[in-house]
Amino acid sequence: MGCGASSAKPAEAKEAAKEEVQEVKAPLVSIDESKFTSIFKKGGAQSGAWISDKLYVYVLGDNDVEEHPVEVLDINTMTATQVATFTGKDWPSTAATADGSMYALAAGPVLKIFKSSDHSEVCSVTTPSPHYVSQLAFSPDGKKIACEGDRCKSWVYSVPEGAELLALEGEKTTDYGMKPLWWDNDTLFSFHKWFLYAHTVSTKALITKFEVPKGEFVASGVHITKSKKIYVSNDNGVLHE
Repeated sequence: MGCGASSAKPAEAKEAAKEEVQEVKAPLVSIDESKFTSIFKKGGAQSGAWISDKLYVYVLGDNDVEEHPVEVLDINTMTATQVATFTGKDWPSTAATADGSMYALAAGPVLKIFKSSDHSEVCSVTTPSPHYVSQLAFSPDGKKIACEGDRCKSWVYSVPEGAELLALEGEKTTDYGMKPLWWDNDTLFSFHKWFLYAHTVSTKALITKFEVPKGEFVASGVHITKSKKIYVSNDNGVLHE
């Protein structure tokens, strides 16, 4: 797979990265706790992703086991079916493509991608991460996947080839990861402690690096909406826009 021409607008991505970070004071969506199921608590689910409007794939097992059952929950019938067993030591991670046609699992340094239709393996990669891969993110078209490793590093691989397209490393003075977030199919944001990087994957070029005032922000979870708003939660449970 070739990377192709970039559809990114570097200036737009740069400006988006430099917008003032604001704390979100109120819940974005009201939550009806009665709709929740206890199936994940009972099964010890660690990470999951939607592969359709009614099917949710998730992986079980703690960081001290090597065999992780993979199950799919049908929310219409509230039944769970085991579809595979994933082998890897450490916390498991999960992600799915935007169209739900594929999902990725990682545990330890091992990353594998599967078809949602029959759960057959698409590709397998052993990342250079010395311990684990903690967060996964498919590009919007599903042709690339970014994974956050430990020791300030992250990588981007092609799908289905599994070829390394980009390797990134954050500030060397900390052990925080590089949480990936796709702006488009060729522009990757990486959140590293209070730093935000934007790279063009096809050229490996750094578009911008933005630093939030030191000590005020440590990215824990990141999400981009269809309207290109970025929401980031910090390690104190505070949500920022």
